[in-house]
Amino acid sequence: MTVSIDLVGEPETSMAKARLKAMKLWTHAFLDGCIAYDVHTKIDTTLLESLSNHIMMCPDDPHDYLLLAMIHSKLTAIAGDDIVIRSTMLSTDTGEGFSNTIHGAIEDALPSMTEWVGPRSFWSVPWWSRADSSMMDIPPESSDDLTKKPHLGDDLLLMINEEDDIRTDKPAAEIIKPQFKPRVIDDKD
Repeated sequence: MTVSIDLVGEPETSMAKARLKAMKLWTHAFLDGCIAYDVHTKIDTTLLESLSNHIMMCPDDPHDYLLLAMIHSKLTAIAGDDIVIRSTMLSTDTGEGFSNTIHGAIEDALPSMTEWVGPRSFWSVPWWSRADSSMMDIPPESSDDLTKKPHLGDDLLLMINEEDDIRTDKPAAEIIKPQFKPRVIDDKD
């Protein structure tokens, strides 16, 4: 996968660095190794519940172009107003030598929340348009309180800050300088 980006404004004053870290965290810790499946499949998916892999719910068969569209949209959401995702390119071993590239905004290429989940939903946008770690949505039951959202993902920017805090809380490594005097060996030794 290749992503072409532009930073908006001055990197020192924007959240661009944190957002880049969040995008990297999502791709490496959540996207990599996930299992993508079509939510409309007739295949029994209960096996997925016992796996430790992250699950990606797809609105159709997870072919390369759909996967790329969801990844492009998710990275755009994580980027916020600090980074512009110019294009993303995905080349896979199933593409028979072809790759897929998406440029710019792609809101029309993916379903809206109403098309994806239905008229009632916990969120206003699908998972691929949210800046959290989620890769799924759950339709609410008619009796569910929509203000009590199920936990489907964590805030990536908070996760980045927590990682940075953990790194800065560690004591600095102690530098050990051994005290020894070298002895010069001459031909008398």
